[in-house]
Formats: sequence, structure tokens, C-alpha cells
Amino acid sequence: MRKLQGLILLFFASFSVQTAVPFSSGEGQYTPEIRGSAKVYEDVEGYSLLSLVLDNEAKDQKVDRISISDRTNVVLELALCNQLPQEFRPAADDLRSKSKSHLRLKRKLKLNRPYSLTSGGATDFSISSVGFDVARTHAIVAVFRGCGVMCSGGWTYLLRKTGNGWQIVSQICEVMS
Repeated sequence: MRKLQGLILLFFASFSVQTAVPFSSGEGQYTPEIRGSAKVYEDVEGYSLLSLVLDNEAKDQKVDRISISDRTNVVLELALCNQLPQEFRPAADDLRSKSKSHLRLKRKLKLNRPYSLTSGGATDFSISSVGFDVARTHAIVAVFRGCGVMCSGGWTYLLRKTGNGWQIVSQICEVMS
């Protein structure tokens, strides 16, 4: 239970920093140099999976258009999620490795609704990079959503590549505040 509480605290610490002050110095002040130096997220297959997950979220939330943070989230301590199946652990390790810094998203999402990439301020969604296993048959991505001034939540999506393409296997580790 203590590990799960730690996960929830770390999750929301990451989400709060990302949504309230996306790139800040240790003093909590906006630092343009850090914002401008973010590397670009370039994974073509990753954009396809981010699109699948964001469309699923927008459909669930019943929204016609969405705003998305233009930077990926840093995912802390995903290993503490006791719902993570063993077959997805290599993808989780890759996600953790890719999540050491924020990456800048490009307009490469292919969504079934209009969207905007937003720098700072409130957004509907913020997403992580996509973590893959070595064979690129298992993937994991974290989605965070804002639902008001004092409310946020999210899921960790598990995806598997099948003969019909990528499929959402499950949503685990739901967090709400």
C-alpha cells in the first residue's frame, strides 16, 4: 500500500509540474532556455499509438476537439504499478528510459477530431513518449487529463501488435485526484 501511495504521489507531482509549470527551474520559475532546448519526438510508430490512445480518450470524454500539451510527460516510478503484467515490463523500462526528459511533439498525430498542441497553460491531455519492447510488439504509454482546477487523472495504456495492427489491451493504474 505504501508503494502504491508513493506511486500516486510521484505521478501527480509529475503531472502537476507538467500542467501548471511545464518547464521550470528549481525555484519554480519559467525558464525559456529549457523550453526551447527540448528534443523533438520523432518516432513514427509512436505517433500512431499516441493517436490511437488520444482518440480513445477523447471518445470516452465525449469531446469534439482537444488540446494536448506540446511536450511529453516524464513518467516516474512506473515499476511500482502492481498491475503491470510481466510481458510489458521491457516496454515499461523503455518508457522510463525515454522519459528522462520532456520531448517536443510535432503535428504528426492523426486524430479523428481537431486538436491543438499547447505550450503551457491548461490542456485537455498530456502524454508520455511510447515505450516499446525490443521486438516492438508490446507498447506502453501514459495519458494524463485535466478535469478542472483541482482535478486530474490518467491511465497507463498497454498495447499489443497483432496481425490486425496495434490493439489496446488494457488501461491500468488509474489515478484520480
